[in-house]
Amino acid sequence: MGSNLGDSVGHIEQALRELEKELGLRVLDTSFMYQSKPMYVEDQPDFVNCACLIETTLSPIALIALLKRIEVSVGRTPTIRNGPRVVDLDILFYDDIIMDNTAEVKEGELHLIIPHMRVNEREFVLRPLADMIPDHIHPILKQPIRILLAALMSTTSPSLTKIVPFPAPLSSPSSSPSPSPSPPFPPTNLPLHSRTYLMSTLNATPDSFSDGGVLDSADLPVASLALSNLIDVGGYSTRPNAAYVSPAEELRRVLPVLRAIREDHKLGMPVSIDTFRPAVAREALRHGATCVNDVRALEGEGAGEGGRAAMADVLREFAVPVVMMHSRGDAGANKDYSAFGGDVVEGVRAELGEKMRWALGPGKGGLRRWNVIVDPGIGFSKTVEDNTRLIRELRRLTAPPTGGATTLTFTDLRALLDVENDALRTHPLTGMPVLLGTSRKSFLGKLMLREEPEKADERGYATAVAITAGIAQGADIMRVHDVMEMRDAVRVADAMYRPRASS
Repeated sequence: MGSNLGDSVGHIEQALRELEKELGLRVLDTSFMYQSKPMYVEDQPDFVNCACLIETTLSPIALIALLKRIEVSVGRTPTIRNGPRVVDLDILFYDDIIMDNTAEVKEGELHLIIPHMRVNEREFVLRPLADMIPDHIHPILKQPIRILLAALMSTTSPSLTKIVPFPAPLSSPSSSPSPSPSPPFPPTNLPLHSRTYLMSTLNATPDSFSDGGVLDSADLPVASLALSNLIDVGGYSTRPNAAYVSPAEELRRVLPVLRAIREDHKLGMPVSIDTFRPAVAREALRHGATCVNDVRALEGEGAGEGGRAAMADVLREFAVPVVMMHSRGDAGANKDYSAFGGDVVEGVRAELGEKMRWALGPGKGGLRRWNVIVDPGIGFSKTVEDNTRLIRELRRLTAPPTGGATTLTFTDLRALLDVENDALRTHPLTGMPVLLGTSRKSFLGKLMLREEPEKADERGYATAVAITAGIAQGADIMRVHDVMEMRDAVRVADAMYRPRASS
């Protein structure tokens, strides 16, 4: 799937939703999303590319006919070969078949070649495939996708940039008879790995561990927020033993802040709502949020799979990214990782991975892989030593599974759709973008070894060190309180560990 005109990510999402309406067709998996330079005809906008794995009762010819109808429905019109397009949908593989109807196709009929031609020379095709089915064997070339990608990259420089796409914020509903329109904030695509992004923390709570005061929406720290790449708004403290807050009270706290960000101060960067409640998330997204930061990773308030589905439904409805954080209930409890040999990284990887596997699962409830960010949950059910180890070994969290590669046919893949076997399928955390939240946390205070207890806002220097360590381990987004100070730390750390980082 590809697009380079208009709201490219929106066009691809629309096409996927049209696919999912088809009887006898199910989307099983999606890749990450990438931005790429155009090939062949270079004088045109950059493309957004991704891929999906589907199960269907349609024949190859019926499927390509459906894809062409969807292209027209989304808005594609005729253009030059390899030129710009609103959306481009192609079949890359269909089971393990090899077909070419070019010789017998009649005028006006669709011609189809499977596998798609030139798969092995296109990074924008191979890399999304490798996200989902790295060990699938090309039926003609007799090599798995991962080997074809490695061979291509041995002869050329990388041309893709992985992105996290944030949609344009919705206009806040207004009771005014003549509401003034909200500014037309565009969608935002954050390119990963070339720089670190700052997420500014806004706690609209009276009992946050770090600032502890109700945030007055009329007095936002606008200068600081304007330096952020993202803003995180929360109305329910996650500190240990925090007082219960009703959904209505949570909304009463956060909605004025969202309105002030979008309408009063005209800030257009991505804004996340820090909540684990689907109803709160839905209202916040209707009022200008464009992401959900979920400290319970879709688990809600203990409702089991039903709770997961409720949050997933909201995320799918609004097509927004979600931050899925590792936690085990109360942040100050349940710190035993002996079931994982005392290895907290493996414990987080396994427990968050199980939730991620469900979230990315097949069917209409599954999230798009490009819409998920992971957070190891620093300070949540972890000892001081656990927190330091997680930061020190952060790359392990999203690394590919170890062990020998296994080559698979599509017949094998079908048999594995509901099997939890990391040795055979890509681990659900592999390659995920990472958000790290170390700012002002109590484990830093314990490491500082001061004779007198320090206040949370005195942990700035310690936070800068933790951020630098996280950047050295590849973290993509830093959730911070002191934006101006941490921006300096991030820029210096990026220059050391990400030489291509921009200012």
